[in-house]
Amino acid sequence: MVATCKIKQINAVCTYSSCKQACDSGAVRCGYHRQLCRERNRLRKQQRRDSNKCMKCDNPRRPGKVHCESCALNMTRASKARRDRRRSLHLCVGCEQPMDKTGVLCIKCTVDTAGASADRRNKLKAAGKCTRCSKPLTSPDAGCIECAAKYRKVRESRFASGTCKYCMSPRLNGSSCCLKHALRAITDGIKLRSARKHAKERGRLAPRKFVEYLAQGHCYYCGAPPAPVNGIDRFCNQRGYIEANVCPACPGCNLAKHAQRASVFIQQSKKRASRKCQLTLLGYLEAPF
Repeated sequence: MVATCKIKQINAVCTYSSCKQACDSGAVRCGYHRQLCRERNRLRKQQRRDSNKCMKCDNPRRPGKVHCESCALNMTRASKARRDRRRSLHLCVGCEQPMDKTGVLCIKCTVDTAGASADRRNKLKAAGKCTRCSKPLTSPDAGCIECAAKYRKVRESRFASGTCKYCMSPRLNGSSCCLKHALRAITDGIKLRSARKHAKERGRLAPRKFVEYLAQGHCYYCGAPPAPVNGIDRFCNQRGYIEANVCPACPGCNLAKHAQRASVFIQQSKKRASRKCQLTLLGYLEAPF
């Protein structure tokens, strides 16, 4: 049966039962049977959801969850094995893009993850729910009592066993965390204080907008693509980093513009370009650009 499926995949023939229809490149079923399988899966999931069963099997699911204990454990193991494999190959854990040996996520995945987490927390806060367990809160000002007690017990057990309160690594003498998290706390504290000092009355961009400008936008002034990323420049330096006042800029244009207004910088660039063309026509320069 496996050999037949492999032969059908090579010959680009639908693998559904006795169907002989051709399928698209990279697919194992034709368009009709793909749509049929999607509809069957949708109806199966709806039936399991209505009967309070696991979305992957017919076992009863956990309270407030969509999977049973066995499926959740299997998914956790598979996810951990996948992350370990990508980390051993020095690939991004999220998108499998090559990266340096010191990182875990690439820039885009890091910003996307932070943006998705921030959006989820904001939605839960707006709905009056706990940001950890999604349960309704008794009052917006008070946190979730169950989560607070749970994580307090975890921290106390780790402290009693001599491990870091964030991970299971041995902690430093006289500290409650390991060397990695101690250095991270010091670095994050310095960065936070610096950001608060220099970002007063400047505003800030949302994480998703930040990655659009930084990693995906071409330079506003010369059209240079990100290599690998561009910077973010303000049209008017007296205003903050708000969406109506920022644009992507390559390092050269960002450095040349300095503190000038965008309109003044563009006019001066046009004058320099026209002057360079005149010098070229007079024979002072070999090429205009």
